[in-house]
Amino acid sequence: MAQLKNVYTEKKCEEVTAFVSAKAKIKDPSITEKYYDLVTDFFEFGWGKSFHFAPQTKEEKTKDAMLRHELKVADALKLKAGMKALDVGCGIAGPMKNIAQHSGASIMGLNINSYQIKKAKKYIEESGLEKTCSFHLGDFMEVGLPNQSFDAIYSIEATPHAPDKTKCFQELYRLLKPGGCFAGYEYCLLKNFDQNNPQHVQIMDDLEHGGGLQKVMPMEEVRRAFLDAGFEVLAFQDDCTEGLSWTLPLEKGLRSSKIGRVLTNVFVRILEAIKIAPKGSSKVSSFLNLGADAFVKAGNLKIFTANLFFLVRKPKSNA
Repeated sequence: MAQLKNVYTEKKCEEVTAFVSAKAKIKDPSITEKYYDLVTDFFEFGWGKSFHFAPQTKEEKTKDAMLRHELKVADALKLKAGMKALDVGCGIAGPMKNIAQHSGASIMGLNINSYQIKKAKKYIEESGLEKTCSFHLGDFMEVGLPNQSFDAIYSIEATPHAPDKTKCFQELYRLLKPGGCFAGYEYCLLKNFDQNNPQHVQIMDDLEHGGGLQKVMPMEEVRRAFLDAGFEVLAFQDDCTEGLSWTLPLEKGLRSSKIGRVLTNVFVRILEAIKIAPKGSSKVSSFLNLGADAFVKAGNLKIFTANLFFLVRKPKSNA
């Protein structure tokens, strides 16, 4: 949390918290940039360098479950040395590092946030992977790279932030070589979600706004977005099956659990009071806590999953 003073400004805090308080979807790239400036250090403090969920047993360590979750994507894509892959929404390169070491593939990390890319470059260099890993600052709705640039593409919980999922998938389709595959994890509503249940609706509203997400779709609408973009769907299922849970870190983790989040919020309030963190930082912490609580409720009620695994392919006959 020592980086707070470097990237947090009172103006950024005001703009993002005003956006969230207004229950508006974050579609403005400038607001998205500020949002990730503010939440990155909170995420890293609570989660480490991989910002995603993973299904795990109660006996399994979270870091082991997350690594398994990441490497499943690499294996599904059959990544290997000589292949060029795109990591969509690469964060601070936690999954990229693990997938690059596991596969030997060359990976480009795509990220809209320059602060995250700065941190990602540092971590990749510390891992000795700078010769095979690179970064591109850009928006996954319009990447700005040539057609058919990649043998494979993956995304781990990044595309739930897309304001138009079909358009996002069309852009990634454009970047794939014919026959290339796109794999990863999406968020979706499950069959238990009831639009007429006020509790369900409120939980998802809190989840979306606290997580800076767009409207979460039912599973079949996500599938339809892939098909409308031109992809063939090879695999499509919720990976969180019986005996597994993806909410455990938010319930029992030392830093990411409810107790840990409350203590972090108190700590941030103290930093704000003594002017180490700018005014508004505690509000950012509070709305992230709102989202985290909603993730737990949605997961326990089985109305939502963060573990929709997909593997789709661009037909070989299509350019």
